[in-house]
Amino acid sequence: MATYKIRSSEFYYGSIRVMPSYIMTGGNLLIEKSKMQMTTEDIATMLDIIKSEL
Repeated sequence: MATYKIRSSEFYYGSIRVMPSYIMTGGNLLIEKSKMQMTTEDIATMLDIIKSEL
């Protein structure tokens, strides 16, 4: 399934939260700027999850 369709869903591997996101490498950041925004949002969500667990 396409990452953009499932990235806002919650998935767990046992008790560990797993977040699907894009792997952005090298030139891809320059080519697909919309995915850079989605990746930025995903990282912010991950930080919020980590902070809530502390």
